[in-house]
Amino acid sequence: MKKLIVFDLDGTLNKIENYAVPSMLSSLKDLGIEGFTEEDVKKTFGAKDEDTEAFFFGSRAKELTPVFWKKVNEYVEGPLRNSYATYEGTEKMLQWLKKEGYMTAVCSNSSIDYITKTVERLGIGEYIDELQETVPGAKKQDSLKLLIDRVSPDEALMVGDRYFDKVAADMNHIPFAACLYGYGDEKEFEGADVYLNTPMDLILYLWKKDKKPCRLLALDLDGTLTNSQKEITPHTKDVLMKMQEAGVRIILASGRPVYGIMPIAKQLKLEQYGGYILAFNGGRIIDCKTGDILFSKDLPADVPAKLMAQAKKYNTSIVTYENADLITEMPDDVYVNKEAFINKMNVKCVDDFASYVDFPVNKCILMADGDYLAEVEPKVKAAFGDELSIYRSEPFFLEVMAKNIDKAESLGKLLEILNLDREVLVACGDGHNDCSMIQFAGLGVCMSNGQPPVKEAADYIAPSNDEDGVAYVVEHIVL
Repeated sequence: MKKLIVFDLDGTLNKIENYAVPSMLSSLKDLGIEGFTEEDVKKTFGAKDEDTEAFFFGSRAKELTPVFWKKVNEYVEGPLRNSYATYEGTEKMLQWLKKEGYMTAVCSNSSIDYITKTVERLGIGEYIDELQETVPGAKKQDSLKLLIDRVSPDEALMVGDRYFDKVAADMNHIPFAACLYGYGDEKEFEGADVYLNTPMDLILYLWKKDKKPCRLLALDLDGTLTNSQKEITPHTKDVLMKMQEAGVRIILASGRPVYGIMPIAKQLKLEQYGGYILAFNGGRIIDCKTGDILFSKDLPADVPAKLMAQAKKYNTSIVTYENADLITEMPDDVYVNKEAFINKMNVKCVDDFASYVDFPVNKCILMADGDYLAEVEPKVKAAFGDELSIYRSEPFFLEVMAKNIDKAESLGKLLEILNLDREVLVACGDGHNDCSMIQFAGLGVCMSNGQPPVKEAADYIAPSNDEDGVAYVVEHIVL
């Protein structure tokens, strides 16, 4: 099925104010025309040139228009040439559309030369399949009709920020997505099919509209589900409870031990709704309804002692877990106590970590200052080769699990048990250890507070963990 997404240009993809406002105000001033403000200029964005000229010059439009546009062009091609920019998230949204097989087009009240130049300078040409210029003497709906007739899509959607974009969509009998981040007034968009607070919100709308319904939501905890105070806000909890009532199950996917995850599982009533715990970055999976361990993979028995040797060699702290206790030789270490606080665990000091840990463990963590640990990480990886899974969940936590243990691998095992495919899985995270599950899921979400590589891997960037980002996603794709 051929699905076409048609974008207005200025105020939808192009943050035109970066160069249009200063160039137009300066040109008006050069012509001796005063009194217009930045907001006055923004009101003209997206309008046909003749309407803009009449707004600024009235009866003198024919006289002043050629000189005005010449001056504007001189500013734009001169000191403002490098001011072109898309709205934040535009490129990621366009990348997702291309990956998912949508056709894209730009339909603007501008000449083909202007559209081509702008798309090129914005650096988005590789994502745009069709360009449609204005029809001389006609309205935008006529230009849009020409585009639709030429492409002949099975479905089409118009995305824009002004009332004439909505009129064009209505006249061509296609849905309209209103860009609240652009230059139009929200009142202009009454009756729009969807309202976009950011360009990336189009991803959530299309995912809900065109993809399989979400059946599972995998949530990292720290930096994702919980806020900076390590709490689930009342709003996020309320949204997640409604989501579970709607039949979507939660997977708490964390580097934490089971003991550190269980209080949140109880708070969200996963036992009642049939959720799951994926602990130790995937080292253990628990069915909350039955209490059954569905999967568990321990570190090889000799690894804790070897890791202790690495910790001594590079002067880092090290911990592992035993029931409600955090096992370490360094009980006063700041990072040890941070891990104990996060998981509400006791710190148990032992004289000899290597000899004490003679029982099965899913994970150990080496801890140190983030910058220093970044230097230690490749050395520890080199020492073990491909025998183990080693990566950082936080800049100061270097986590070590059995080989091939990460969140994506374990989510894959759970999906096999449930006989579901990954297209029905949505995964939200923020840290390096979330990258694999974000790339694996049908829809991968990184919080805006996430690490840069995680944002790069994600399909969608959500509001931060302090802005109820998880709730925002759920409200847009489930409720």
